[in-house]
Amino acid sequence: MQTLVIVTHPDIKHSVINKRWVEELKKFPEKYVIHQLYEAYPDEKIDRAAPCRAIQSGRIPISGILA
Repeated sequence: MQTLVIVTHPDIKHSVINKRWVEELKKFPEKYVIHQLYEAYPDEKIDRAAPCRAIQSGRIPISGILA
């Protein structure tokens, strides 16, 4: 079972700690699915049903609020 990690950071490319955290999670694709909100919704129009669909697919959600 994979864990859904929701990442919210307006400038992840220039982040130090948050960028590193995401890089480390990406090393374990069998364990984690990374959903970066700013990357997925650059126009800031969030599909609120998308995370629900991911949860219903059997992934366990955790949320990382990064700023």
